[in-house]
Amino acid sequence: MTETLTIRNGIDVDQLLATIEAIKDDPAVGTFTFRASSRWEEGTYNVGEIGRFIHAGQEDETRDEAFQLEGDEPPVLLGRNRGPNAVAHTLMLLMPNYSTS
Repeated sequence: MTETLTIRNGIDVDQLLATIEAIKDDPAVGTFTFRASSRWEEGTYNVGEIGRFIHAGQEDETRDEAFQLEGDEPPVLLGRNRGPNAVAHTLMLLMPNYSTS
């Protein structure tokens, strides 16, 4: 028998439904702990890292390295445009929630 996958907008719907059922059976499967750090460099410039996370009590090892984010302000706000400011970062982090919901 051939298995048919249901893919909608790049999401494996069968896997999504199985994940929902797994969380219903054991809510701990749905627990995550994300970690991030930030380091001030100078003026309004900061560098942040988002590394591994914990899922259902286990550390995820699928990322080879942490994501690095830079933040700064435009010159009008005394920065040097070395990265998006906090408002731009916030807008960006909200967008995936709107586009996947």
